Amino acid sequence: MPGESSTIEAQLQFKDVDLAQVGHANHWLQPYSGQITGTLTIRQTNRKDAVVAGSIHLAQARFEDAPLFQPVVDRLRAIGLREPSTVDLQFEAAGENITVETLKLWSGGHSLSLTGSIGLLGGLIDLSGTVDEEALFARVTGTIESPDWQMGEPKK
Repeated sequence: MPGESSTIEAQLQFKDVDLAQVGHANHWLQPYSGQITGTLTIRQTNRKDAVVAGSIHLAQARFEDAPLFQPVVDRLRAIGLREPSTVDLQFEAAGENITVETLKLWSGGHSLSLTGSIGLLGGLIDLSGTVDEEALFARVTGTIESPDWQMGEPKK
């Protein structure tokens, strides 16, 4: 019937896709590499609004050349978080924002866990979390291309 709203939902599953091949299609993925496995669910409740939820696992991840992580690469290496690593990401994108429910980089028993948001227009970021299960506090603001990292002792 005219005027009724209908919901469209689609799910995309992928396994062991070479992220370097996907990066050719999207410039902000180019500095990353690894084998990506995951699920994307796209839900559209009307003609304008769509929500994309994702759960992604990246094995053999390489991230050191990515502008987001370049400012803290030496610090991450010093605590034992080295490439290749593993990345787990859970997110929901709606409108102009991505809500990062979990962004976890881990290798050799060390991890960086972040949550927060990323703006799709302009790449504004506000992510915070911990290194090695609360041994250190981490926060990154600014933009994906020009991040401002803060790392230090957790506030008690």
